[in-house]
Amino acid sequence: MLPLTILFKLEEAFGHRVRYTTDVALLCEKIEERTGRPIGVNTLKRLFGMVKDVREPRIYTLDTIALYLGHDTWDDLVVGEDLTNSAFNPLERIETASLKKGERIFFSYPPDREVVVEYAGQGTQFVVTLSRNSKLLKGDIVSITQFVRGLPLPITEVIRSSQPLGPFTAGTHAGLSVVKKI
Repeated sequence: MLPLTILFKLEEAFGHRVRYTTDVALLCEKIEERTGRPIGVNTLKRLFGMVKDVREPRIYTLDTIALYLGHDTWDDLVVGEDLTNSAFNPLERIETASLKKGERIFFSYPPDREVVVEYAGQGTQFVVTLSRNSKLLKGDIVSITQFVRGLPLPITEVIRSSQPLGPFTAGTHAGLSVVKKI
């Protein structure tokens, strides 16, 4: 998977978030149109964390992404980028402590998971009100302290039909692609 800063730059150059295979296919077309160099849909899906794979991308692929983003080579693109595991970055986040009872949060994560939770008004508890393609189910009670775009969502507890299921992590590989109040 590419570093999140590079993924965000790709989405910015593309003009919208990359959430679905159709987005990836269209981005592949745009990259080839701009650079004259093709990148395979599966390769780009792998780089966005939509497909589990440990293979490192080829330098040709990285250079093509750099060209798409207006740089001559991958090395030119990442000069000045902090690709380490530590950084001070402004994050798109929603803190549970800032919410009022009844406020709803929509979040999604690759490849096609979409969830809406409603704040219960006490501590970190939310109720899942909508779930598409997620292991979380409508009616689950979940404990969440914050939602951060680009990072996995740790849910410290899931309760289903009065039965504790334990912790759950949404977006383990690529993090949350969308987080917003609705």
